[in-house]
Amino acid sequence: MSLANNKDSLILSAIVRALRENDTPPKPIPANSRRAGVALILRALGKNLSVLFIQRALREEDPWSGHIAFPGGHYDLSDTDVLHTVVRETKEEVGITLTFSDCVTQLPVEKPYTSDQRTDLVVLPYVFALTYEPELYLNHEVSEVIWVPLNRLISGELITNETVNFNSKEYQLPGFRLNDRHFVWGLTYRVLQRFCSIIDQT
Repeated sequence: MSLANNKDSLILSAIVRALRENDTPPKPIPANSRRAGVALILRALGKNLSVLFIQRALREEDPWSGHIAFPGGHYDLSDTDVLHTVVRETKEEVGITLTFSDCVTQLPVEKPYTSDQRTDLVVLPYVFALTYEPELYLNHEVSEVIWVPLNRLISGELITNETVNFNSKEYQLPGFRLNDRHFVWGLTYRVLQRFCSIIDQT
């Protein structure tokens, strides 16, 4: 039965099982690619499940300034791997201390739209599950945090097409309209769509 049609079935254990059993073939990562990672954080408080989004602060040096995204950032040589990058960046950006045991799975890699048109950046999305209310401490890179109920994301009711201005051009793109101020598109939309499609098939 579809989780979208049975909200009482949105149980964390079923979602974790669906994500871990997903057999989507991994995309190859070019050896010399720049790498980054993001955290799709699922908060499960009883039967109330929500997904965390951030709004990036308005900063001239940030090509995704003001966008709705997941916490994360670029791999640093001090990181042991991209999962370590995601844990470190999430702590820095929103104050949440993720542990490796909180990580449920890695979703297939994605490539972002970049303002400099470089094509060598790949992003590794990781799904984390928390069963507590995390304390949030936003740094200068984040202006706001938004928790969105998972059942609304899975239902498809938030999906729409809108005009997006990016890199001095306008594009008509699909995305999730979270509310009257926040629209999720691009890489974050694609990661979220894949996540929702996997758990909605259980």
